[in-house]
Amino acid sequence: MKTAILRSLLAPHSVAHFILHVTKRCPLRCKTCFVDKDTVAGEELSLEEIRDIARKFNKLLWLDISGGEPFLREDLPDICALFKAGSIGIPTNAFDPELIADMARQIRNKVSAEINISVSIDGFEAVNDDVRGKGCFERSLKTVALLKLIKGIRVKVNTVLCNLTYPDIIKFMAFIKTLGVDFHSIIFRRGNQPVNEAYDCPCYNDLNMIKKDIFRMWSGYDYGFDHFQRMLLRNYQRALYNFSLRVIKEGRQSPACLAGRRHLVVYANGDVSFCEMLPSFGNLRARPLSELLCSHEAESVRKSIIRRECSCYHNCNMLDNFFLNITQYPKLFIPIR
Repeated sequence: MKTAILRSLLAPHSVAHFILHVTKRCPLRCKTCFVDKDTVAGEELSLEEIRDIARKFNKLLWLDISGGEPFLREDLPDICALFKAGSIGIPTNAFDPELIADMARQIRNKVSAEINISVSIDGFEAVNDDVRGKGCFERSLKTVALLKLIKGIRVKVNTVLCNLTYPDIIKFMAFIKTLGVDFHSIIFRRGNQPVNEAYDCPCYNDLNMIKKDIFRMWSGYDYGFDHFQRMLLRNYQRALYNFSLRVIKEGRQSPACLAGRRHLVVYANGDVSFCEMLPSFGNLRARPLSELLCSHEAESVRKSIIRRECSCYHNCNMLDNFFLNITQYPKLFIPIR
């Protein structure tokens, strides 16, 4: 991966991070989710349409499969195998532990990329099931246990931090550490749709107050990597947290966003965007992807991003903004306290 990042730095206008939503279908209606789940029958991109998308890219650094619930696609292993990527990340709500574990084995057998599967757990049972639905906590723990048995898969837990999950977050992080996962990601609740205050993002002062405790909990993870990459990822997570706080406090991009240049999103119905926090600028079923990326609409969005007319603390974009911007490298090599 280190060599791949260096190669990508030499191609500053190519897409390095691709997010593909393979479905809108989801059995849950989580109260912190920012994704539209209204599904029209038959609207999902077919395997052949996704194959055509995959042909448009050289080797990606990061491929994120998203949804909806990605493991509802029966052809998910075949979709993953279409892409040349250094790392493939797949989130899951753990709706069916055995199915997810079986499909994860198939994916591992079909691709040579690093495989990272993130299981969503938002707190202890009462809180988690309030956010995600009754029984989700138990299914999530079972999914983690089954995935850990599969050699060659990194297992992560994702927790959306909102006002409801905030009070016990450090105790909950200590609990997750006992599960033996490779990392526990704390994601600030994001999106602009109106929500009950209990499920909104905590305020700046609250987030700043628990920062050192979260950093302490993170210091115990090895991320499933060697010492050098472990150091980079630990420093990145701390930098990400600090910069997310700055975005919340100041309401501006920090650091400069590379969406529109290094980052691309395609939704399950073919809509195309440069960021999950921005609207689509076209649909690849109406115009070829190569044409869309050169369109007036796309260029208008690029210029808006460069002018910093939008701001967010979306983890997926921040990954690019740090690892593909050499001006941020001091933060990756020098520990942030």
